[in-house]
Amino acid sequence: MGKPLTVDVSSTFPEGSLVRDFYSGNTAKVEQGHITLMPAAGSDGLLLLESATVEKPAPFSWQNATVYFVLTDRFENGNPANDHSYGRHTKTVCKKLAPSTAAISPG
Repeated sequence: MGKPLTVDVSSTFPEGSLVRDFYSGNTAKVEQGHITLMPAAGSDGLLLLESATVEKPAPFSWQNATVYFVLTDRFENGNPANDHSYGRHTKTVCKKLAPSTAAISPG
């Protein structure tokens, strides 16, 4: 097993901030510009440092959001075999209410 590493982070992280190693998940507080952490097993002695403080995410905004609408085409009956799915029944009311085209005479 390796040894803990002491790293100068003064140019990246402010004094007193909490820093986390991505590989191990261990955290350390910046003191006098330095942190000391044990590298994770399998990281080949590397530390990948990130701020451990979680920033509050910005509230969602619909401005400039892309919204897709999908419309189903029910004008062409491509498969009459599925007309009665989900317990649907044939509607004969429309046929009864529709005017007869035989009564229309040209001109």
